[in-house]
Amino acid sequence: MTNNGLNPASDIAVDFSLDGEFAEFTSASDPHQEFALLNPGASTSFNIEVSLNETLLNDETPANMVDLCLCFDSSGSMGNEIDQVKSEFLALTESLTQTISSLRIGMIVYGWAEYDQYPTEDSRNYIEFTENYQSINDFISRLEANGGHEPWGDALYLASTWTWRETASKLIIIVGDEDCDAGIYVDAGSLDTMATTLNTMGIQVNAVMTEEADSTVKQHFTMVSAETGGEMVDLRELEYGITLPDIIEEMTLSLTREFFVNLEVLIFWIENDSGGDVEHSHQDSIYLVVDLAPPSISVSTIVFEEGDSSYSLEISATPKDLSDIQMTQIIWTEDDLESNPTPLWNLVIPTTKIGDTYIETFTNLVAEQKFSFYVLATDTCGNLGKTEIFNLTIVTVPKLFGENLEFAFLEDNSTRRIYFDIDSQQTGFLWIETSENLTISFDHNIDFAFELQLQEDNTTIYKVTALNTNNLYSIVFQGNTTNSTIKVKWNFARVSFQNDFEYTTWYLHEYNNDVLLKVTLTDPEEGNLSVIVRHYSPLVLKVYVFDLNWNKLGVISPANATELSRGEYYLWAVRIVRSGEFQLYYGEDAIIDDDPYYDLGWAAATGFPFLSIIALFVLGLSGISLVVYRKRKK
Repeated sequence: MTNNGLNPASDIAVDFSLDGEFAEFTSASDPHQEFALLNPGASTSFNIEVSLNETLLNDETPANMVDLCLCFDSSGSMGNEIDQVKSEFLALTESLTQTISSLRIGMIVYGWAEYDQYPTEDSRNYIEFTENYQSINDFISRLEANGGHEPWGDALYLASTWTWRETASKLIIIVGDEDCDAGIYVDAGSLDTMATTLNTMGIQVNAVMTEEADSTVKQHFTMVSAETGGEMVDLRELEYGITLPDIIEEMTLSLTREFFVNLEVLIFWIENDSGGDVEHSHQDSIYLVVDLAPPSISVSTIVFEEGDSSYSLEISATPKDLSDIQMTQIIWTEDDLESNPTPLWNLVIPTTKIGDTYIETFTNLVAEQKFSFYVLATDTCGNLGKTEIFNLTIVTVPKLFGENLEFAFLEDNSTRRIYFDIDSQQTGFLWIETSENLTISFDHNIDFAFELQLQEDNTTIYKVTALNTNNLYSIVFQGNTTNSTIKVKWNFARVSFQNDFEYTTWYLHEYNNDVLLKVTLTDPEEGNLSVIVRHYSPLVLKVYVFDLNWNKLGVISPANATELSRGEYYLWAVRIVRSGEFQLYYGEDAIIDDDPYYDLGWAAATGFPFLSIIALFVLGLSGISLVVYRKRKK
């Protein structure tokens, strides 16, 4: 057997077996390798070529090499954000380098009165790309928020003059709260030209708006990010205490995601025959998924009374990944983290698994007791996902809008009483998804109206309306041992009109798994509703479409639009895997993403066995799975 086509730089090992013999072609050997697999005098010869094609990412580069430029507003209003980055920068870089094998970071400050508010006019306003993160940390530690003029277009110009590595993923994150003041090189009128230049260079710009701002600020940030294929985030709109370092980490790691390689195999053999040799050939190709991203982990908790002032805590953790989950762990402590800087952490590996959800119950807890935990999950490629630390006080806490809940009955004749808070809204919608036989009863019927909106297959949706000032109600679930989890979503409809939502971005993450929208479509009279997730985002989601009577009209994803006509609709967007942003679009043409990420990601989320196509050879992929820490310890 002769190998004439192996690329020695591909790190692909190809194994063949024939007649009980075994041979391995590896990149550690010469490109041309020969192995004898048949006895001398055999009448068949083979020539097999294996080649690794380019990555299929719509010309994107996998994020094992990243050039990151941070552009910071240092005017007087930015003190809070600067302090956050000061305290967490080194931890941030440590986390990023767990994922990104070659990371260079540069930093530009604009609006800094210490030296010059125009960043190009003093070399002390910036540090060009470096892998010496301590030098940037020292630079940040000297920052003071004391300027007033924000020519951030000049910061983008300065970044465009640096030497960006051709094969690296290129990202600028600009942070500020003001529109683009006139600079020496760029002003508001030439900002779009600057954005086009960056886009031509393959540089993506993400913008983070930190304070309440007028429409001009939002327009400037949105234009620059949209022109370069980036995203604009309003830091004030993010929930659950997400800080600026978290956003910088998430934006950078969003460049890391699953990607795909196409392996082409050519088999050529000659059959020796007395009447003349006969040539044969066969060519085939297979897609392989290379998983560089960590699992995402959804966590929900229930505290319930056991009687005699004793409480139990039930933790449900659902890790998801396009690869299978290998292990899930819960790290927990009963020490108070605020008063004990060195708590005693304990580890438990949940043994109870129902569907994709791991369930662990902690008993004999007392009221007002402190309990903290976080969850780790490892996929079969060795990528590690980690949640933040959840700090709980053992009391019965009602679920607020946007909180999802997942639980199961581990014994027959079980009861769970769950409290919900309607908050300041008058009306909410409760989505209960289960294939189990349950008895559901509502308390406080005098204070609330419960109207059944939808009952279809495993889905039930209720409309809950508060009739007076009481905002707390409870539901009692009763049932026997379950074979699947019971999922509960609790939300209210955000009203959005077409001319607004086409410029609005919604963010889904492990704490806010879904969003409910009531939208009005006006133009055209008949068209297509599409959901857009840009290529750099790791989010995989689906959006359920209902009419106002809650008749289900379809489900859309980045790979599937749905035809609708002018009118009002409910849209319930649900996160499937990982965090990220999405937008909606309604028009005559459907916006369909043919990136195989969404096709295969969707297949994995719905259980399609896409890896079953790999049946021709046993292929070893080495050196391509990385361990990832998505969250740092808070």
